[in-house]
Amino acid sequence: IFDVVVFISPYIKRPIIPSYITHINSDVFYNNKYIDTVIFSVDSKLTSFGSYGFDKSSLKSILIPSNVKSIPTCLFMNCEFLKSIEFLADEIILDQFYSFHKCNKLFILSFPNTKNIQISETTNIINSNEILIYVNSYSKIQYKDTFYCFSKNIY
Repeated sequence: IFDVVVFISPYIKRPIIPSYITHINSDVFYNNKYIDTVIFSVDSKLTSFGSYGFDKSSLKSILIPSNVKSIPTCLFMNCEFLKSIEFLADEIILDQFYSFHKCNKLFILSFPNTKNIQISETTNIINSNEILIYVNSYSKIQYKDTFYCFSKNIY
């Protein structure tokens, strides 16, 4: 069985990723103008994405499976329709260059299961209005360097 996604048709609105997939290569959803979200099974074995995975796509929301512990460089760069991301991991590192660059509609980052969150300024979490960051009461947020969020409000 192959466990890496190297190509997905650019005409699928909601691709379903089989549970045995462990990695999605770079640029798989690059410039995909049809995609709304990606559907992962509850028992997903996905551990990583390649850089620029969703760059310039029409992605609107995504739920990142629990085995993904970090986000690569420019994963969501130029996702101008992206509004929400939910991370299911118990630990997450957001420290890669331009991971969220030009995601100007990004409104919600949710970490419902996360105990330890590491965020770096290089991720460029940018929003023209406001951004809601949901964490549970026992979460620990570490800033590896200065955290920049160009928003009016952070909750």
